[in-house]
Amino acid sequence: TPLSFGPTNPFPQLLNRSLNIAFILKETRKDKVEERYTFVQLPPILDRLVLLPKKKGYNFILVEEVIKANAALLFPGLEITAAYNFRVTRDADLEIAEDEAEDLLSEISEQIKHRRWGLAPVRLEVGPNFPQDLLNFMSEYLDLTLNDVYVYSRPLGLPDLMEFNKLDLPALKDKPFNPNVIKDFQGDDKRVFSAISKRDYFVHLPYDSFSNSVLKFINSASVDPDVVLIKITLYRTDKSSPVLAALIRAAENGKSVTAFVELKARFDEENNIVWSRKLESAGVHVVYGVPRLKTHCKIAYIVRKEANKFKTYLHLASGNYNQVTARLYTDVGVFTTNQRFAQDAAQLFNYLTSYSYPTKWNEFIVAPITLYNKIVDLIDKAIEKTTAENPSIIFVKMNQLAHKHVIAKLYEASQAGVQVKLLVRGVCCLKPGLSGISENIEVRSILGRFLEHSRMFYFKFGDEEEYYIASADWMTRNFHNRIELMLPIYDKNVQNHLKQILEYHWKDNKSSWRLNSDGSYTQITPREGEEPFNVQQFFIGSTFNFRKKTKK
Repeated sequence: TPLSFGPTNPFPQLLNRSLNIAFILKETRKDKVEERYTFVQLPPILDRLVLLPKKKGYNFILVEEVIKANAALLFPGLEITAAYNFRVTRDADLEIAEDEAEDLLSEISEQIKHRRWGLAPVRLEVGPNFPQDLLNFMSEYLDLTLNDVYVYSRPLGLPDLMEFNKLDLPALKDKPFNPNVIKDFQGDDKRVFSAISKRDYFVHLPYDSFSNSVLKFINSASVDPDVVLIKITLYRTDKSSPVLAALIRAAENGKSVTAFVELKARFDEENNIVWSRKLESAGVHVVYGVPRLKTHCKIAYIVRKEANKFKTYLHLASGNYNQVTARLYTDVGVFTTNQRFAQDAAQLFNYLTSYSYPTKWNEFIVAPITLYNKIVDLIDKAIEKTTAENPSIIFVKMNQLAHKHVIAKLYEASQAGVQVKLLVRGVCCLKPGLSGISENIEVRSILGRFLEHSRMFYFKFGDEEEYYIASADWMTRNFHNRIELMLPIYDKNVQNHLKQILEYHWKDNKSSWRLNSDGSYTQITPREGEEPFNVQQFFIGSTFNFRKKTKK
């Protein structure tokens, strides 16, 4: 349906991120030519790709091109002079007065209804050759500046092209692979706990099986008669989550189950609300987190009765309890019965439920309480300990690096002679390679089959080494506006595994990009005589096994 506007028709409310066509029309009345603008909003139920008849192979046309070709049917008696594609993005942040809301779940449910069309525009995306006068007109009505306008030569809404993945074209797809399984977890449900009680286990997703490790851990707890308590944090979950199904089963089996569901996980609010209601109906105690903070830490806490004593089993990770993303994202996690970790985990969950503010921890480094200061202290230690003969090393992997004070500290470290290697998949506000400022810093980004989501940190001070994994990137929101967890790694085999992962990512010369000092990226390619190396393909086909049996 065309959406016209004028004295009697206000500017149309365009759905968030919907694809639209702007038509420029001419109408002649009594020798007077009038130019008009009108929009056609494509219904989201329409398939973006239209399959054309062909005996062999596949031919597609974009649905907007079909509409343009037949637009005369929409505007009889009018001359169509041009048609252009555009999309409007609206602010996705929900304004929630958590301290005033009587029912947070109901409040967020109501706010979600307005997200599609009721929130302020923040971006206008247009196709090529979009006329400036129309751009100015739309920007004024949408209250946007020209800095908020993005011009693309490619089709808008590239995620719609994921439909191509449904085609039967195996030659164009990545080959399926079978992830590694932890043999010690195989068998009856109690074997998981028997194995973890003897030593720590490290999991590297998606190369290790999520189903055989994380899901096996939760499933086993749900049916093991010796398990008395389960607590877990949930940030993003899949719509048919086997993890949440296991929590429901555990509650039905009489166990005490508490789920910390983050209702404010952007774009997952609706799914999390649905699951919260299902969990509550099954008898799970659902907690929505701490006011004004997002609960982003990833931790599962299981208490089991053994020989008239209670023993705690933990899973601590960088990624979500989500079976779908576990096949698409790289993440790391640890299973452990470390009692100092267990004491900290109990304190962390008390913080989430009672709003207590613990300041002392055995081992956990928790945002917004201690994480930022710890990162600064580690960088300061690297600066203090570095020498020309034995320089300190900071070698870290994360999604984003944007905290200005941490970046300033990394510049200071570079100037002191610390060797800094940063694997930053996404936004990086640091400028490497600047003379006198950051010449000892190099930044790389791996873009491949899987989204690099793991956070791991290695620091070397003289002969001393420290290893950490975390749920947090180095950003203001992670340090100060979220509940995050970073934990030290002491197990020698897990340390070895983490270091190897970092080194193999740095070795990549097929899917790695180097950040230049001007903000541009250059793809790294094999040097003359150097073997091509793709880190993700290496881990898919790797026979590496760091899970040697060692006692704690």
